[in-house]
Amino acid sequence: MQQIRFLSLLVLLLSAIFSGSLPGSILAEASAEELHYIGVYEGVRPKEYLGKLRELQDTWPNGLTWAEHAATMTKLSEAYPGQVHVHVRDIEKPVTLILTAYEPTVWTVEAASGVQIQNIYLSGYHRSRVSNASEFQVETCFYDTDCDDYFMFEENDTDSKYVYDFETMKCSDMVVENYYGDGMKQIVARFNRKPDSLQGTYEGKEFTIDGTTKG
Repeated sequence: MQQIRFLSLLVLLLSAIFSGSLPGSILAEASAEELHYIGVYEGVRPKEYLGKLRELQDTWPNGLTWAEHAATMTKLSEAYPGQVHVHVRDIEKPVTLILTAYEPTVWTVEAASGVQIQNIYLSGYHRSRVSNASEFQVETCFYDTDCDDYFMFEENDTDSKYVYDFETMKCSDMVVENYYGDGMKQIVARFNRKPDSLQGTYEGKEFTIDGTTKG
């Protein structure tokens, strides 16, 4: 009799899983992973880039249309992408990282011994990359590559996909509604949950994600 009851419960459980009706708390516990977001406008640029940028700005229009000038600026930005370092440590669960930037950015992700980076999701306006991508599973989506699901965040802009300042922001429904706009909605739609932490700044240089990092 107990065996029949067990099988019945198993059938109900499997049905709930495949129908998506399993309670969220159970699904969250079953996923047993952490999701962390870092967003910047750009990374740290070399001095050579700043010199060339100033030269371009000082000499414009120099016979160039605005579209031609913008294209030249983009090429310069791509030639000297910003650099951001991310350190992940002291986390027992598998980790998924969401890394976004507006400008071209090279992300270097360092995982401490015992840390499992399950996936890295890169998104933003211009194309970015992970310098040591061969060590991880990396998924990308950028406006430059005509990916419709790209996203970033922009501070205090409810209609934008861009946010990079989280000093006073938390993962609360109020903040998501008032500040994050479409970006947070896209994250929840893509990952079925809110991030465990949010970090960001205009010019990003170095970030740490550990057991104490919470949104």
